Amino acid sequence: MMSQVVIFANSIKKQQRCIAGKRVDTKGWIRPVASNDGAEISANRCLVKADQRWLETAPLQLVEMELGNPVPLVNQPENYLMTNKPWRYIRHLNSHELGDYLDTPESLWGSGAWIDYSDIEQGSLVIDKSLLLVKVEQLHLFYRETSYGRVKRRARFVYNHHNYDLPVTDPAFAQQVEQATHHTILCISLGEKFDYYGDGNYSCFKIVASIL
Repeated sequence: MMSQVVIFANSIKKQQRCIAGKRVDTKGWIRPVASNDGAEISANRCLVKADQRWLETAPLQLVEMELGNPVPLVNQPENYLMTNKPWRYIRHLNSHELGDYLDTPESLWGSGAWIDYSDIEQGSLVIDKSLLLVKVEQLHLFYRETSYGRVKRRARFVYNHHNYDLPVTDPAFAQQVEQATHHTILCISLGEKFDYYGDGNYSCFKIVASIL
């Protein structure tokens, strides 16, 4: 099925890429994936053809892509298998068009930085969207050093009176940090299940996939 899709994220996932966007016709989210279990896409497959050139897929591009079979997960219902057909660049989205694609949930899957996967698995929490495009306030981008000496990219902001402090996977983060002011539209993704403490209790972390 061929669809026109506005790209809202080309983020880093396990040294590969996670692409996400919204269909122009339905405004519904899609996440192309490499396998039924939601595997990330290699960077060399995240290209769009523009006339005789190949460009890296980037936020706010309007592209035509073929969607394969839907392969929804309980925590990521928007997943579609990627096909081998190249993506075609159409144009760049104008800033005044962004408002047509915004989501307005009450919160970003509740407060806090993660969700217990068991709540999703057992049906006490139903995820109808694992991607959100939201306008936030008081956005602050910064680096945080962990106790292991690793430096993490973070975003602190307020959405609908909820305070959030989330990891960032936008590859353009360094350039964003250097800017005196930031745009206030974020693409937020609910990540795959992850056993953070290694004790068999899985969580899905909330991630800032792109800063627009």
